[in-house]
Amino acid sequence: MTELGDEQWLGLYLEEALDPQRMAWIEKRLREEPALNRLLERLRREPSPSAVHSIGMAWVAGRLTCPTRTQWSKYLAGLLDTELSSYLKFHLELIECPFCRANVSDLQKRGASTADAAELADRSARAAGWSRPNER
Repeated sequence: MTELGDEQWLGLYLEEALDPQRMAWIEKRLREEPALNRLLERLRREPSPSAVHSIGMAWVAGRLTCPTRTQWSKYLAGLLDTELSSYLKFHLELIECPFCRANVSDLQKRGASTADAAELADRSARAAGWSRPNER
């Protein structure tokens, strides 16, 4: 996977122009290689014109693939269906999203009462016929 130079790989990474396996490969290298992190920070400060307005940048900035805090609460309590639970595990353990890792850590510190409260609120809203907006 090294036919391109690090700067080219990171440029494609920033533009979200890589397949999931290569994105994960870059993210793993970023965790292990401080020099690669410094290069990434330099590239972030000097974004290419295409990267500034790319769908990928909007996707990352909006954290569109991040589960809600309520979903994380339900995940920790084992209240999700298998498919969604598998995605959350992937997002947390393979992608290692820093926002979601912080969210999960906070929820774990608060304990099971958060998950119980979220489930109770969702059941109450459904019983009343309301649709609750997602919480982040």
